[in-house]
Amino acid sequence: MELDVAALLQWKSLAIGLWLAAFFLLERLVPAAPVPEARLRGGVWQRVFVNGGLWALNIALSLLIVVPLSAWAAGTALDWRPDWWSGLQGLLIDL
Repeated sequence: MELDVAALLQWKSLAIGLWLAAFFLLERLVPAAPVPEARLRGGVWQRVFVNGGLWALNIALSLLIVVPLSAWAAGTALDWRPDWWSGLQGLLIDL
């Protein structure tokens, strides 16, 4: 029996999506941590700045780590990957 990679990836994506949705729902219904004190006092801007800083850090680390690693992976053709999947097209697919 030959393994159908496309069907396997679709099932894996569905399983991960449902798992994340369940965690989001559970966190909304039963929070793991109490509501932050800043939120109760109306410190919305403090949260916006903290989240903005985390976003900027995420972008910087993505440019330093994720993009070069994805470029390397796109250039390394595996046995099951077609040749056209390497290079720029592979990088876009990997990202």
